[in-house]
Amino acid sequence: MSWRKSFQALVGFLSLAGVLAVAGAPAAGQTAAAATDPAVAAAITCGQIIPNCVNCSGGGNVRCLNCQDGYGLANNGESCQQCSTVTASCTVCSNGKCTGCPGSFKLQNGACINCNTIDPQCTACSGNACTSCASGYGVANGGASCQACSSIDPRCTACANGKCTACPDGYGVGIGGTSCQACASIDPNCKSCGTGLCNSCTSGYGLINGGKACQACTALDPNCTSCAEGKCLTCGNGYAANTQNQCLRTGTSSCSFSVHGVCCQCQYDCQGWNVASNSCVGAPSNGCGACRNRQ
Repeated sequence: MSWRKSFQALVGFLSLAGVLAVAGAPAAGQTAAAATDPAVAAAITCGQIIPNCVNCSGGGNVRCLNCQDGYGLANNGESCQQCSTVTASCTVCSNGKCTGCPGSFKLQNGACINCNTIDPQCTACSGNACTSCASGYGVANGGASCQACSSIDPRCTACANGKCTACPDGYGVGIGGTSCQACASIDPNCKSCGTGLCNSCTSGYGLINGGKACQACTALDPNCTSCAEGKCLTCGNGYAANTQNQCLRTGTSSCSFSVHGVCCQCQYDCQGWNVASNSCVGAPSNGCGACRNRQ
């Protein structure tokens, strides 16, 4: 008689004797049977009865309900089978059949097939289509291949479906995704760009004409430090921008304080305003925000 049959016969005897009663599925790592004797319950686990079993149930005929990762139920729950023995690279299986493969493999006719069989640069796939390629390559031809992004433009760093989607700093994706355009070709002070328009300018310059050019902020006011679309946003050198985008001297009734380059009645939003003394009252505390009442 095998050890398994002997063990099951013993479990059946103990169940009938009222020493061991199995009911339901215990939690992972707990005993295979809910025993009336704590010593017996603590001594027997599902993994001891069925190797690599996490949860099990049954009295005289114990069956596994869940196996450890990388294993699947086999022989109607009498054992746990390592999935890699079903087919190479299999990670999920059940009753002798592979049902899941790792990300760089696809399940095909019960086997795990490496995605690089679609294209040497394919790193993830679904069915017969590549869904992700190695760095510097992009999915092309409906997933049938991986294209070197440099074949679109030598500076292209990311691409998809035959079009460049990313370029290095100082360059932006050109119109139609067919090239990487030097941002300086839009404006000498353009810092980042895309699709033929400048997205940001170097410090002291601001976008104008919807991103077609960069304007020097000092052209608006000698004290203007940041600007956009012909309006001064912040000022410096003892000046701050009011709500009309003008640079005003601070410490005046029109511009009491400069908070990050803009005019504010008080430095902190938790301060109050004393009309009689025409001044801010109350000391700032933790949690106070900046600027009370833009001016």
